[in-house]
Amino acid sequence: MADLPHPRRLWADGSIVDVAGIAVTRLTPGPAPTVSTSGSGGVVHIIGADDKTTLVRLDVPLGDAAGFWHPGAGWDRHLAADWMTGWRTVGLVDSSPLGCLHDSAGRAMLGFATDRLVPTTRLRYGVGERTGRFGVWLAMDLRPGERCRIRVAAGNEQVMGTVRSLVHWQSCTTSDGLASATHNAAPPTDAPAAPTGGSATPTGDPAPTGGSPARDGGLPGAVGGFSVPEAGRVPAYSTWYSFHQEVSAAAVETEAGLAAELGCGLLILDDGWQRGAHGGGYAGCGDWEPDPEKFPDFGAHVRTVRGLGLAYMAWIAPLLLGDDSAARGRLAAFAPHARPDWRCHVLDPRHEEVRRFVVDSCVRLVERYDLDGLKIDFLDAAMAYADDPLQGEPEAQREPEAQLGRGAQRDREAQPDREDLPDREAEPDQHAQRDRDAQRDQNADPDQGACRDAGQNGLPRHSTPRDCGPERERHPGDDGARADVGEAMRALLSELRDRLRAVRGADLLIELRQPYTGAGMLEFGNLLRAGDCPADAAGNRVRTLDLSVARRESAVHSDMLMWDLQAPPQAAARQLLSVLHAVPQISVRLSRLPEGQRAMTAFWLAFWRERRDVLTRGDLDAGRPDELHPVVVARDAARAVVIVHSPSHAARLDPTGLAEIAVVNDTAAEHVLLDLTHPAAARLDVRDVRGAPVRRESARLEAGPRRLAIPPSGLCLIRPA
Repeated sequence: MADLPHPRRLWADGSIVDVAGIAVTRLTPGPAPTVSTSGSGGVVHIIGADDKTTLVRLDVPLGDAAGFWHPGAGWDRHLAADWMTGWRTVGLVDSSPLGCLHDSAGRAMLGFATDRLVPTTRLRYGVGERTGRFGVWLAMDLRPGERCRIRVAAGNEQVMGTVRSLVHWQSCTTSDGLASATHNAAPPTDAPAAPTGGSATPTGDPAPTGGSPARDGGLPGAVGGFSVPEAGRVPAYSTWYSFHQEVSAAAVETEAGLAAELGCGLLILDDGWQRGAHGGGYAGCGDWEPDPEKFPDFGAHVRTVRGLGLAYMAWIAPLLLGDDSAARGRLAAFAPHARPDWRCHVLDPRHEEVRRFVVDSCVRLVERYDLDGLKIDFLDAAMAYADDPLQGEPEAQREPEAQLGRGAQRDREAQPDREDLPDREAEPDQHAQRDRDAQRDQNADPDQGACRDAGQNGLPRHSTPRDCGPERERHPGDDGARADVGEAMRALLSELRDRLRAVRGADLLIELRQPYTGAGMLEFGNLLRAGDCPADAAGNRVRTLDLSVARRESAVHSDMLMWDLQAPPQAAARQLLSVLHAVPQISVRLSRLPEGQRAMTAFWLAFWRERRDVLTRGDLDAGRPDELHPVVVARDAARAVVIVHSPSHAARLDPTGLAEIAVVNDTAAEHVLLDLTHPAAARLDVRDVRGAPVRRESARLEAGPRRLAIPPSGLCLIRPA
């Protein structure tokens, strides 16, 4: 991708169209943008003109703007200046080209999504200090005649409803699926483009359609995501936080039996089962054979656990090539990116040999041991090659930026850029500190879990490995086109999905975790998990809601839940209550739980199972994302579950026609604030953290806000009198 402009030039004039008050400007030479629909939004068509980067700006007046959400926002959901944010690379296995600016009432002001789900896109956003407008910039490498479509949404819809419709448009979950490749042809440049086929979304806009993946960012041949078998929609037990790499057949079988008693229906064996998995790090990755000391007969072990009533999944990180693995000798040439802190290298998926190795390894593991599926980790590691040419390109042909290596390039791009500074030099600020923190985290002890970079404002996320070490060795014999990493990963994942389905059929389980959970990944996995956030209840809530509000048809799983075994049950319960809207994954030593925590876990898992459908498939109102969702309401036609995460925020609810309202107090306070739109005569059944009765009474609940006494981490069931 060519050098991107200085922030002072981001607000330059260009070819512009107006879509419901949103200005869409092409900043680089080429055909003017055209619009295929209008009203509260539209689909803007951008046509590639040459082999240079195409840059597009979307902007609106600031008005009452309060926050900006995008899939990789983490904690950083406020309004940032355009010189603060830097360029972010998104693609198939890292986030998604999607975002939404909203006002203080939570209404969307500028929502956008592109159909460029596979190839990489550079994204930037922020407030223009001199313009008084908020802008979003998209930089794309479009070939001549190649088209990108940008769905633009505005109006009075709530931000998360807008996000949901944009994701629906991206993922094309309509009955007709994707249309033919003819949709990729460019419309005339002298007239507005019109829809030329494809199915429509509920808003009447054409859904994303795809042609050849080499010509379009859509998903050719896709008709939506995986179906989710029952085993993916029940509480799961994971070995990661409870054991890390110190797993064994006997210990796992003990925990599996206790998990089944508590109502879990899935066991996920995490890192540590494979040969060479000890001492932290990933030095043994690549051979994918069970450790004979930990699992003398892995097949028998799997059968034992399945005999307890649990489905069985195993962890695999197929792009990691361990320094001590036997596979390293024959695949080293295809893994130039080193991670010395992880004691491994990252395989480059653009090579056919790598794709074949990854698919064969995964399929062999499932087939040989009769697994129900895989937890596939570190797919985002492929982004280490997003800006690198394939090996074998002559050094003289490389752009100066590329010669620095991707890590240096990314570091330079991430620099905060002030409009009033002469070059790319920035004042030290929190973002510069973030970069220093991220560099420090490169040397973190991998035994503390997967290495992470500090995200914006410190929210940890799995890192995208950066360049390190000397200039990479070149192998002039390499073949294959200079493919985009996203296109290479799509080829890999398509074959993997098809071959695994041939083994497991419709019951196949594939877990994907943030950040590779965008709309483009829905056809490759059916369990979408929050990124790692051990013991961080608020982080788990925010991450799972980022997934849940947009993908109610998928099985959204929490990050694995861990807590202090010496903590009071009320404190431990808050880990579970923070993710009631998702499928919980438990990861504590159940054999060591004190009685109070065991009773708490049993009660709340039973509560979740009884209300699973409304919690995970019902209408979800999570409020403003910049407020981190202090109240979450899930409801269907007959029931509602209100989860109060902050004692200072009122839960507003219309009780009309509801047979049950379950109010959950996920705070340390002795009460919650309930704001009913209509009065109701009700019977109240209040329970403590273990489910023990506290009081039962009849009451008339008047309309408006009122305090409702509920013990910390307790429950009040409200039913009509």
